[in-house]
Amino acid sequence: MSQFPSVGLPWQTPRIGVVELFGVLGTTIRGAEYDRVLGVLRDDARIRAVVLDVDSPGGSAAASEQIHRAIAKVAARKPVIAFVRGAGPPAATW
Repeated sequence: MSQFPSVGLPWQTPRIGVVELFGVLGTTIRGAEYDRVLGVLRDDARIRAVVLDVDSPGGSAAASEQIHRAIAKVAARKPVIAFVRGAGPPAATW
């Protein structure tokens, strides 16, 4: 029996992922890049929830759809919360 208490390693503790979506979808915000980032967060067991920090006036329909599908896949496994800053779609469209 060890005299030291059980201590978890810091990189093994539960975490919350934060994804910043700042700028125009399609030019500043690339759908494929965020698809990969959200996929990593979805598959990482340490990440218990994801917060989306959004400040975007909109943009490309294709990039919007790709990001939406990636977020839906994350939301199927863990909680996802969106924080919309100055620019963002009205709440009625979400």
